[in-house]
Amino acid sequence: MTTIVTTRSATKMMNIAHHDGGRRLLLASALAVALVLLLTPGAARADYGLSHFSATFQDASGAPVTQAGAHADLVTDMVFNTAPDPVSSPRMSPDEQVKDVRVDLPTGFYGNPKAIATCTPAQLVATQAYCAPDAQVGLLRLQLQPDSSDPSSFFTVPVYNMVAADGEPAALAAFVIGPLVKISIAVRSDSDYGLQATLSNLNQGLPVYATRLTLWGTPSDPAHDPDRMSTAGAPNTPSGGEQRPFLTMPARCEPVTTTVTTRSWQNRDRWVTARSTSPTLTGCDRLRFQPEITMRPVVTQADKPSGYDVDVAVPQPESIASLGTPQLRRAVMTLPEGVAISPASAAGLEACSDAQLALGTRNEPTCPDASKVGTVSITTPLLAEPLQGDIVVGSPTPEHLFRIFIVARGSGIVVKLPGIVEPDERTGQLTTVFDDAPQLPFSRLHLHFKGGDRAPLANPQSCGTKSTATQLTAWDGSTATPGDAFAISGCTGGFAPAFEAGTLSAGPGQFTPFAMTLRRDDGDQDLSAIDMALPSGLLGFLAGVPRCDELPASAGFCDPATQIGTTTVESGSGGQPLALAGKVFLAGPYKSAPYSLSIVVRAVAGPYDLGTVVVRVALRIDPVDAHVTAVSDPLPTIVKGVPLRLRTVNVTLDRDRFMRTPTNCTPSTITANLHSVSGALVSPASTFQVANCAALSFAPKLSLALGGRGQTTDGKHPALSASVTQGAGQANLQKMTAELPLALALDPDNAQSDRLCTFEAGAKTIPDCPARSIVGTATAVTPVLDQPLSGPVYFIKNIRVDPKTGRPIRTLPTLAIVLQGGGVQLVLRATTAVVDGKLVTTFGKIPDTPVRSFTLNLNGGKEGILVITGAGVCNATQLADLTMDAQNGRVVADDVTIATSACPLKVISKTVGAKSVTVKIGGLGAGKVTVSGKGIKTTTRTLTSSTVATVVAKRTGRARPTSVRASFIPKGAKRAKAVTASLLSGSGSR
Repeated sequence: MTTIVTTRSATKMMNIAHHDGGRRLLLASALAVALVLLLTPGAARADYGLSHFSATFQDASGAPVTQAGAHADLVTDMVFNTAPDPVSSPRMSPDEQVKDVRVDLPTGFYGNPKAIATCTPAQLVATQAYCAPDAQVGLLRLQLQPDSSDPSSFFTVPVYNMVAADGEPAALAAFVIGPLVKISIAVRSDSDYGLQATLSNLNQGLPVYATRLTLWGTPSDPAHDPDRMSTAGAPNTPSGGEQRPFLTMPARCEPVTTTVTTRSWQNRDRWVTARSTSPTLTGCDRLRFQPEITMRPVVTQADKPSGYDVDVAVPQPESIASLGTPQLRRAVMTLPEGVAISPASAAGLEACSDAQLALGTRNEPTCPDASKVGTVSITTPLLAEPLQGDIVVGSPTPEHLFRIFIVARGSGIVVKLPGIVEPDERTGQLTTVFDDAPQLPFSRLHLHFKGGDRAPLANPQSCGTKSTATQLTAWDGSTATPGDAFAISGCTGGFAPAFEAGTLSAGPGQFTPFAMTLRRDDGDQDLSAIDMALPSGLLGFLAGVPRCDELPASAGFCDPATQIGTTTVESGSGGQPLALAGKVFLAGPYKSAPYSLSIVVRAVAGPYDLGTVVVRVALRIDPVDAHVTAVSDPLPTIVKGVPLRLRTVNVTLDRDRFMRTPTNCTPSTITANLHSVSGALVSPASTFQVANCAALSFAPKLSLALGGRGQTTDGKHPALSASVTQGAGQANLQKMTAELPLALALDPDNAQSDRLCTFEAGAKTIPDCPARSIVGTATAVTPVLDQPLSGPVYFIKNIRVDPKTGRPIRTLPTLAIVLQGGGVQLVLRATTAVVDGKLVTTFGKIPDTPVRSFTLNLNGGKEGILVITGAGVCNATQLADLTMDAQNGRVVADDVTIATSACPLKVISKTVGAKSVTVKIGGLGAGKVTVSGKGIKTTTRTLTSSTVATVVAKRTGRARPTSVRASFIPKGAKRAKAVTASLLSGSGSR
């Protein structure tokens, strides 16, 4: 940087004159003005400016140099416009006096002020214009008179490498009696990072016609001894310093341009610009670009967040025999596979916007501290101390989600370099690209990414040697591909995630939130999928809950009315994984399951929006015990190139009155099948048990009825209807056994008919029976679902082959009831047996599910499975022995009257006594039966369910009653049925 400033005015002096003190005073004054003009390339008015400006590279003999990267002298010549002097015409005078000069040196041209001794302003003033010989870097020649052929018109002074002030990269100066003429060096950090030399508020005291400034490429070269001044001002002085290059030409084989901008005291608002373009530089093939790179994690254990140190070394030879090293233009670094962005780093992370970075300006960046994820150090030959700064997260753009900025500062220089990070969307492997780096030389670029739980990078999850690859391109077009490797250790390779599940309340039959949590440790294999089976009776009440349609469920845009819970996921390695919250919605059929979940998480972390992550879960309902199995789709393992490394998955179903506990207090388990991305499977279980089930009541009601006109006598096949009802808040039914009266039996002919379903077809989870094997229908109404479940009753042969003997095994047939509704299928099975001559039917495995009512209708008629045995069922009340077991262990046993609506109302018998008449009436049921007649007191009896009832009515007189009238009003009916019987004859009459 310093070299650039000096080069701007430098022109090698061919003749050096040593003058007396007065002449030195004049020369010093002239030098101040000349130095200003030398550095000034602009004009303020049309008549102010430079009639000639050139900047050339030369060797010590003055021959042109075009070799890229060479350490040639820089020679600049300026000739200012002149006008007739109104005082001493016909002499010419400079056109206005120079105020400010800026020289923009060619991009890529630089100097190494550290290679040259320095001089302090105090030393330069104290010695009256002369510092130590090894601090001289060139000569300045000034023309102070219009006659260029007169040697006395020219004065020369040495130019020195000065100690730079704070905030200043470098400076050059020459002494003028009175003021010290200083050229300040800056970096064009608002554009190409080339060097800029500035001279401000120059002395108007002397007219300057022309300048030549020569800056030496290698100041200590003995070829410059004739032009080097001693501290006493004597020429022909050796340097005494080490021969090290001071200036280095650009490393691009193309023309390079030097620009001068100046303005005058008379017209401060107008700037004049002049440019000088060199011939095309040559010899780029002789340049050597041999960078090296190292990348090391601070922590070497697998699957841990870690700090990382990255070093890029670009050797900068300081031998005068070596050409300069081309500057780095583009760096592409592909990190080892497995080194990934750590999601945990996003917590509390902020991004620096382009406006805050102030790229393209010399303003100091204002990036928030929370955007800084590391530090940077740049060692450059331009400065005594390295540039120091930060690695900053850049705000996402539509083109690049992940960006980082390198911001380094020092000695008044601010370097801002934007880069992009491109993760492989499939593997997460990171490639970092920095393009169009400043053409400033550096010997070492050190990046340190911070460590700890919030480190931006996480180690690979596998062990072994991990390789970093790079492709580095220099500004001359040459490329290099240095690489590095490091080892990762400490792999466990295990897969043992913790699993917890349960309800908030342990009370039976209560609505309560349900929660499931999985936790995976660092080092374990990543989760891939989850299957979870709930115990029977732990159910979600779907009735009244709207379902999210398929398209929004898959896209993650369900209506809030369909939400049934929340989810929380934690991802990232280390002790502080990133937590993200989401929602759980109830959706409709999915992957052959009647219901499903849409689990939606908005993946917004820090400044990054990775979009909406949706995981679908099929809810399968077991047809035997109605337990629910939740089967997830594959869990996301990587989103937009960021490996999630899921650590915790929590799902909580907390919609009001949605999840309800069982009514059975038997210990059970909530089981899970957890799959890893590597194919491992573990099946943990969480113990589940509700308590105090005995406190639940159990009071179901059962009614039985026979039907079918003409099917109530011996050998006929009546229809049978059974109905169970139960109130809310009770223990659910677990088992039911019905023992039918002797009058009803299983028809052996119809029970072995070919129309029955085979044992094998009926034994399937969902029976595959033909329609001809249907012997009835059933309907169940449950508060769990919006609609009833209903379906056919299949009659199944219970003939199977003994696998040992090959002989058939014959038992009584069974029933299979397939209930369907709302996409749900349940199968109830009943076995039949004969005990003491009575037909016993048992439903042995009823799901722990609340049922408000259950109705079973068995067909009668020719192919009915029940048959009347004996005299019939109308002449006596038929009782069934019923036993019902609750899920909580309570038992209800009772005799249930079988109503017979097909029996006609009739007087079965009558007896006339001295004081009363006794009448036995059949064909009754629930309702009111009344006996009346002449001489008989009208008598009514209320029945709950009897088929046959005896009514005793008192006689009202001495005359014998001749007839009796019996009438019956069924419960709920308005019209009565009646029958009249004679009392004059018949059994029992008298």
